[in-house]
Amino acid sequence: MKHFIIASKVGLVCAGGFALVTLLTSKLIQNKYFLAGYVFLATGVIDYFTHPTHFGAHYTEAVTTGLGAALISIVVSFILDKNK
Repeated sequence: MKHFIIASKVGLVCAGGFALVTLLTSKLIQNKYFLAGYVFLATGVIDYFTHPTHFGAHYTEAVTTGLGAALISIVVSFILDKNK
């Protein structure tokens, strides 16, 4: 349950940032690589400041979480492009 609460905080802040970026730069958000980069950066930074790491150096979990989120973003982008 504790992890769910932390993940929800990270997700809500990232979603808010995503909405702001979408309003300001809607053309950039259409680029799947820009989007994945944003997801990596936003998720990593928010994860870093939300809770301490559970493994490795103080930034390892945040970077790993950001990379995982960016990978999911890229995969979903390709799947959606394929279905058009």
